[in-house]
Amino acid sequence: MLSLLDVKGISGHLRNSVRTLRGGLICVSGGQLILHFEGRQQPPRLLRAHDSAITAFDLAPNGELAATGQAGQNADVVIWNLRAQQPLCTFQELDYEVTTLAFSLDSRLLLAVGFCQGHSKLFVLDASSGRIVSSSVLEQRRVTAAGFAPASKSGYTFATAQEGGEVLLWTLDPYVSNKLTPRPVAMGSVRRPLITSLIFGTQDGGAWLYAGTSAGDVMTINVMRTAVQLVHPATRHGVGSMIMSSSGQLLVAGGDGSLTLFANDHMWQNMQPFCRVPGSITSLSSTPDGAALLVGTLEGSVYRVTCGSFAVHTVSQGHAGPITSMGCGTGAPGLGSLAATACADGGVRLFDIQSGVLASAAHPGPSAGACLSLGLASSGLPGGELMLVTGWGDGCMRGFRHPASQPPGGSMAPLWTLPGAHATASGCGVTSISMAHQGHLIVSGGEAGEVRIWDTATREMVQQFKQHTMRVNSLSILRDDVHAITCGEDCSVKATDLSTGASRAQWQLAVGPRALAVGQDQVTFVTGGKERHISVWDLRVPSPVRTLPQAHDREVNSLAFLHQGPPLLASGGGEGVVKVWDMRAGALVAAAAAHTDQVTSLAWAPGGSSLVSGSRDGCMVTWQVRA
Repeated sequence: MLSLLDVKGISGHLRNSVRTLRGGLICVSGGQLILHFEGRQQPPRLLRAHDSAITAFDLAPNGELAATGQAGQNADVVIWNLRAQQPLCTFQELDYEVTTLAFSLDSRLLLAVGFCQGHSKLFVLDASSGRIVSSSVLEQRRVTAAGFAPASKSGYTFATAQEGGEVLLWTLDPYVSNKLTPRPVAMGSVRRPLITSLIFGTQDGGAWLYAGTSAGDVMTINVMRTAVQLVHPATRHGVGSMIMSSSGQLLVAGGDGSLTLFANDHMWQNMQPFCRVPGSITSLSSTPDGAALLVGTLEGSVYRVTCGSFAVHTVSQGHAGPITSMGCGTGAPGLGSLAATACADGGVRLFDIQSGVLASAAHPGPSAGACLSLGLASSGLPGGELMLVTGWGDGCMRGFRHPASQPPGGSMAPLWTLPGAHATASGCGVTSISMAHQGHLIVSGGEAGEVRIWDTATREMVQQFKQHTMRVNSLSILRDDVHAITCGEDCSVKATDLSTGASRAQWQLAVGPRALAVGQDQVTFVTGGKERHISVWDLRVPSPVRTLPQAHDREVNSLAFLHQGPPLLASGGGEGVVKVWDMRAGALVAAAAAHTDQVTSLAWAPGGSSLVSGSRDGCMVTWQVRA
């Protein structure tokens, strides 16, 4: 009943987390790998084997294997068979955190490095079996980058960079001796706190090693002499990634979004970027045919740069932080397929669910803090316009406008800012927002437990009341636009008359409810929270009329009723699973996992054929729902 349609989100903070494959691309997203296929001809494929976020990733040069590692109690390395789309083997000898993974250029060996209790363990593995070929230990050193030279008759050479900017060259002949022999590179007066990328020249048999640094320069290292020969500025804000072109030239991607091509004469002068993309680049790879470059950014976006014309095309745009709230279009012409997301990275985004394209976005600036909540309305607005009302960590509410005729990828038009909407001595932040169905009122809840009602046209406060003593976790306005139900961290749920502020009913729970949703009949509502149950309530009855016990393995963070069609309820849990329930029988009808962290928000698309979920892993997942 739940079929995966699309996954939007990458681990942009992880270097080289997006790579090209024949017929698509592979990327890291939280604790999983996602295979995206060209042209959206088939849904993405999820490769899952970790129980926490992936901390290291590499793709074998032959495109047939990939390796992932994680931190935590199960700091394992998983080698993937990409043709079979399943794990090939698991290596379990590393403790605490896998920091670096690197395949040899012939795809036969895998270097796996972990860090634990002040030292790094290095293992060279047979990539086809995961068996140990050789190993070594680096005391008090965390490895930040690694790379292999082309294999030679005498064996393999690879390089590692440690915190503090030191570089070691290692040699290994797996056919004669399993011993790893390190040689320190003489850095001279060159000292950089962090080396972010290492790559050997491919046209010269690995005679030169290039090291990109957090300072934005590239060091050229003479491998035979084991010494730095040249240092050249490459980019501002640090080197994000480097690759060798098919012609043997060095391509450098920068934290300032620049792409620069360096000729390998080691006499670089007046080098200028040939292209720039929006954001800070952390991933760079070339398509198998060499016709384009694939670029991933810290902000969660992926771009395709055509070689020759250097035209930049957007492949995907996502989030650089946890998704905190979601909403779907109201069904108005041209707006029904839009899903809005609020994100802790300080951004608000509108996506077209059908095409997956970013329709528009807004970023008020770092002083606004995280976007915590949002509400959508089209009633009372000019035809073909959608209004987003958003709540922020700085206590302000901000309104934005999106015309249906606006070209994709643009910026939302700011309408207004309401400063201090929920900024009190007890707490600051707009944690919940709901729009009246007629669009004339905005109801907001705050960090300190207060609920306030605003006139949409004038932004004047119509009513305020202290409903809760702690954070308002969720609120919903009934269809009559006169009553609302709120739930708070103080373990209470209250039904309120919005015109007078009078409490019509209240319920005290044993555990604070995290989520609330009102059913089609406007009498039934559900709550969920840390107790992991879903409680079904009737507004006229003081106790739950039904309980769905152990609805999730962890806390219930999000609930959403389908308001058209069968009485279906969607729920999202702390374990990352989305479930759909038939509320006539209280039966589970579907469950699926595409998130690697807790589901924070859910929204049904108009018509009920699609469901959208958001998570702390920064992913937005679109599901097809079939009866």
